[in-house]
Amino acid sequence: IYHDTCGGYRGLVSPKDADVLIFSSVPHDAMPIGWMHCNLDAFQAHCKAHREYWEWVTQRNDERYQTNAQHGRGYDSKNLMHTLCLAASGTAEYLEWIPATRRQRVRAEH
Repeated sequence: IYHDTCGGYRGLVSPKDADVLIFSSVPHDAMPIGWMHCNLDAFQAHCKAHREYWEWVTQRNDERYQTNAQHGRGYDSKNLMHTLCLAASGTAEYLEWIPATRRQRVRAEH
């Protein structure tokens, strides 16, 4: 990282898009004031996740969010109910598919 008291460098982050890093040409004899390592792929992935999270916050169903926050178990109760319904319907379809004699044995065991 270089610093110019005359303001000759453009900075690190674009003023137009905070997700973009910018670079400036530096004279060969300029002295750095620090070192910075930039993992551009990780930076862009973080910016994308951050943007998607705040987009989700603006579009979420607040009543559903409050319900899930109140039960405090860390899962989406509506999503869990859909999962349980799918599992139940899959079990019902499986029971219709297996032969009747085996179905009686499965029911007796459980």
